Parts: sequence; structure tokens; C-alpha cells
Amino acid sequence: GDIRIGARSVVTGSVKAKGAVVLEKGAVVFGNVLGGTDVTIEEGSRVQGCVLAEGVARLHSGVQIGAPESPATVAALDIHVAPGVRVFGGLTAHQAGQTG
Repeated sequence: GDIRIGARSVVTGSVKAKGAVVLEKGAVVFGNVLGGTDVTIEEGSRVQGCVLAEGVARLHSGVQIGAPESPATVAALDIHVAPGVRVFGGLTAHQAGQTG
């Protein structure tokens, strides 16, 4: 199934779904985010671990992945990165990547 983490929620641990994962605005995950299809991380959210999607990873404005002292990877079939996103670590798009 799908998982939706509500706005400004805090999760201590990883989030994993066989379907889609959505982190609503301002959500924080102290762990990894793993989606069996798409992963959408809305404005101002933070993920301290890796973001892995079997489909599309969408990182909206103001999103932060990893930290300077704790780099993390974003890997997906396609990756869409909005202006103002900070990724401390690597980006791996298996098919296509897009910024802007």
C-alpha cells in the first residue's frame, strides 16, 4: 500500500511502502524513505537518511536530504529536483533527472 506522512510530523525511524510514499509539508524523517513506486517529498521536509524510489522521486522546494556530517543518497528511475533543494550526498537517476 501507500503511506502518507502528515504535515509537520516527525518519524524516528525509516518509512517503507510497497506503493507510493508522500511526506507532506514540513515532515521530518530520521531514517530512510523507501517507495515501491514514487516518493514525493513536499516543501520544507527533511530526510536524514537515503531516499529510494522504484519510480519517480520528487523533491519540492526547501527539501533537505542528508546533512553535511551525514551524507545520504537519492536513487530512483527519474528524479525531479525543485529550486532550493539541498542534497548532502549523491543523486542517481536510472533513467532521467530534472532540475528547476
